[in-house]
Amino acid sequence: MIGSLFGGPLIMKGRRFAIYIFSISLVIGTILTLIQTFPTMCIGRFISGFSGGIFQMCNIKAVQETLPNRLVGVYGSSSGAFLAIGVFLAAFIGGVTLPADKVDYMDDEMWRVTYAFPLLFVVW
Repeated sequence: MIGSLFGGPLIMKGRRFAIYIFSISLVIGTILTLIQTFPTMCIGRFISGFSGGIFQMCNIKAVQETLPNRLVGVYGSSSGAFLAIGVFLAAFIGGVTLPADKVDYMDDEMWRVTYAFPLLFVVW
């Protein structure tokens, strides 16, 4: 939410520049979430969420500037739908990778798969 609120002024230098800068910040935030301390995980998730809000703003602005007005609603809503699919995939991966027995939570490292998932898209 904070990234979306501050996205307008931050993309004034250009969407491509903002995408590059916040791709780097997303990588930093994702790496921080993989360090298993509470403060680094919170800071990393905040940075990742802020970067995601900026990406969403860049996408909305690109759709509004490139499509005719009659198609903006259809294609603008598709970005929100894909965002929801991405959130679902992250939650699904978390549900699949968590151990069934609560005793195994301390020894399990599969939670890192869920937190490292955004790296696939940023590198791609």
